[in-house]
Formats: sequence, structure tokens, C-alpha cells
Amino acid sequence: MNSTRMMKGIHRPLAVLVAAASLLVSCSTRHLAPGNQSRTSLVEHLFSGYLNHPALQIADVGIFIQEPESRRILYRRNAHKLFLPASNQKLITTAAALYHLGPEYRYQTKVYTDGTIAEGVLRGNLYLRGSGDPTLSGRFHSGNVTGDLEAWTDSLQGLGVKVITGDIVADAHMFGDQRIHDSWAAGDLSYWYAAQISALSFNDNCLNVHISPGDSIGTPARLVYEPNTDYITMVNNLLTVHPDSVTSYDYHRHPATNQMRFSGQIAQSETVLEDWITVHNPAMYTATVFSELLSTSGITVEGVIREIGDSDSLPRYNAMRRLIMYESPPLSEIISVINQRSQNFYAEQVLKTMGYELYGHGTFEHGVRAVESYLSGVGVGVDNMNIADGSGLSRRNLISPYQIVAVLRDMYTGKYQKEYFASFPRTHTEGGTLTGRFRGTAAADHVAAKTGYIGFVRTLSGYVRTEDGQPLLFSIMVNDYTASTGLINDLQDSLIAVLASHTTEELLAQVKGR
Repeated sequence: MNSTRMMKGIHRPLAVLVAAASLLVSCSTRHLAPGNQSRTSLVEHLFSGYLNHPALQIADVGIFIQEPESRRILYRRNAHKLFLPASNQKLITTAAALYHLGPEYRYQTKVYTDGTIAEGVLRGNLYLRGSGDPTLSGRFHSGNVTGDLEAWTDSLQGLGVKVITGDIVADAHMFGDQRIHDSWAAGDLSYWYAAQISALSFNDNCLNVHISPGDSIGTPARLVYEPNTDYITMVNNLLTVHPDSVTSYDYHRHPATNQMRFSGQIAQSETVLEDWITVHNPAMYTATVFSELLSTSGITVEGVIREIGDSDSLPRYNAMRRLIMYESPPLSEIISVINQRSQNFYAEQVLKTMGYELYGHGTFEHGVRAVESYLSGVGVGVDNMNIADGSGLSRRNLISPYQIVAVLRDMYTGKYQKEYFASFPRTHTEGGTLTGRFRGTAAADHVAAKTGYIGFVRTLSGYVRTEDGQPLLFSIMVNDYTASTGLINDLQDSLIAVLASHTTEELLAQVKGR
């Protein structure tokens, strides 16, 4: 119910803004005195009605709009100024990934043994060799969180294994031991959008928590975990309150541990809510849940669960027997999760993958180096920007609207146009970040764009088709605003609606202005 009201609240101001700006343009054009008239393009004239809004007057605004083939510029404002991009950073990460890795790139996670199997006993260790795959989760398996790990268990049962005498060994060395970027805010690290990064990952490196009220007022809420694992410990201070009360809760994971705490209140009238809390050390999380599934299926593990550290010698996999290989969906599907769902974890996994594949080091630094090599190749000067991470969560990223459009243009005119733009959110994409925007405007079915948001930052970049079906590439970046984010959304949407409701030639036509 609340989400429906919110959508209607966004829709009505947008319609009002469009009507008000149209009236402003009509009136201002009609009443100009001949001696005060100057010439300006229609797009500049129409945009001025929105850009003069008080909410944007006191904010930093950058805009660049261009035709992809002719490179004709329709509008620019602070086009070369650097802005915090937020999740528009993902547009650059995914473009570089398509360029370096290709749309058919697939991850391979492999399970090895250094022992033998005889009479139901695997005498030796099991090694889980991670490659950076972000897809070991329910996202590609009809919501079954442990589906992939269950398939591994089934494979071992098919080999007749009933006992494993050795250890379950997690190998995540490919990405090193820096699991979070050093510029991410400490207060974000419990939340799904700041999940740890690891070459061996599972369930987006989060614990799914299903939350429902307790049996009576004053009792603890019910917390049901998915997966159901002993890897975490939970303190439940979330209490059930009167049905008419407001549900308000938060959660926290103690740094560098898996000690979690829920606190707050849940109304007795609530049904089931779902949230996601990050885990510490995803490789050990993966190995632990796998070991628990083995036990549940009747396979006894006599050894311990351990991880290969940076100082350990690497296993000699070429001398071992490979028992299982899981292959991920292609990169083309992975970048759709990044851009449509704005999944930070996937973006950072792909960033580190580029670093490993190009330079042999799966670090943030080498991933950024890979992105910069792509940008240099398309003529974007990397000395005039700063890239810190792959998702845009870092506030050290600095990019201009012109640079974003340069990437969009390279993808639009290049061989990966189909895969790249298919990954963009659209207004009708279920669960996408454009859902509910552009309602009642000419842009509703003609825009594909990536949103971006972190505190005081709202960005929108992509392409829109004009009234006569011609594509325009755009980037609108707003930083340091104090108005509501909903109002900034409305203003951005209004600008794109202007583009969609005219032909390109109309937009460029000269009109009388002040």
C-alpha cells in the first residue's frame, strides 16, 4: 500500500512540472519585446523551465546530450565538470567488462580432491576453487538459495561418497584478502549493497532474513534465516508491537565477525518482511554451508573447514582430480543484474575479474587499471577523472557527463550494442530501478537508463528515442542537492520527457528567447 501511494506521489508532481514548464515556455515566447529577443534552441528554451527550479539552482548539475552517430550535441551544461556518479559508475564497469571479457565469458567454480575414493570413503581433502563467480545463489535457480551447493552434494553422492576423511578447503586467493574497498563507509558494511568481495562467494555474500511478528505484543519477532546455517550468531532484540504501530527496525553485524543483531519493533499486523545482512569472510561462509549440506545429505566430514591464506602455498590442482565444475551464466546476463538491479556486489566481482584476467591480480587496483585501459582506448582521458571501485559506492569516484556519454556512444556504435543496452533498466522492467518513473510522459516507453544514488547524489544516464524514433544519449548528474530525492527524480524525468516529445530537428530549431 505504501509503495503504491509513493508511486502516485511521484507521478502527479511530474505531470504538474511538465504542464508548468510548457506554460512558462509558451508565455515567455509570446510576450518577449522585439528589442530584447535573442535566439536559442528549443531544447535550451524548454530545459530552462526545469533547470531554474530552486531545487536545482542551489545544486551542482551537469548535463550532456548527443546523437550517437553524428555526434551532434543537443545540450550541454557543466559537461566536463567532475561529479560523483553513484551507480552510473556501473555503466563504465560493464562496458569495460564487455570489451575485455566478451559477452560469452563464463566463470568456472571447481571442486577438487587430493585423495582417492574407494568403498564410499574419500580419503583426502575437498578443495573449493573460486574464480570470482557472483552467481552462486538463488537468482538464476528459481529462488533456491542453496541450489548450486545442493547440486555439488548430489554429484558427490553420485560418486558413492559417504565419508570425507579430510578437510573442506576454501580457495579464494584469486582476489586476494581485501574484501571491502577502503573508501566504503563503515556504517554501510552490514547492508547488502556493501557486501564483501571474494573469489569464492555464495548468495551475494549475504544472509537472507525473513521477519514476521511474534505470537503476542512484547514478544520477539520471528527471524528465519536462509540459508539455515550455524555460520552466524544472532541477537534478536526486535519486538512485536501493537498492530497500529509503525514497523521500524535495523540490524548490524559487528565488524570482522558474524555476530548479528536485529533491533527495533515490528507491528503485529505485518505479514513477512525480508532483508539481507552481509557476512564476514564469504569463502568460509560458502565452505561452511556446503559442509552443512553434506552432513544433511548423509555425507560425514571428518576434517575441518579451513581457508587458504595469502601466505599459504597454492594447491597443485594439475596433480589433483577434479570432481565437479559449475559454470556460470554468460557475462551478458551478469551485467543485466548489475545494471537493472544495480547490484553492487556483482559489479565489484566483475571489476576484480578484469584485474585478474588482464594482469593476473584480482585486486581493486588492477580492476580499475583494466577499466582505465578501456577508457583510454575510446578517447576518454583518465587523467581527468577518478575511478575507485566498480559499483559507485565509493565517494572517491569522479566522472563527467561527457565521459559517461562517450562510453555510451562507444557501446552504441560498437559490436556489443545489443548486449550492453539490453542490460539497461526500462520503465517496464520488473524490479528494475526505473520502475514507476516517467509515468504519463512521452518518455515512458522510449527510455532505457541507469539510475544512481548515494547521499546527496542522483544521476541518470542512458538513451531515449525522440518523437520521430531517433536515439539520443544523455547523462544528467545532480550533486549536493538538499531537496527530496523524489523531486530531483521528477526534474530529471521532465528533462527526458522533453526529448521524447519532440523530433531532433525541432529540439535544435532556433526560437526566440531572452
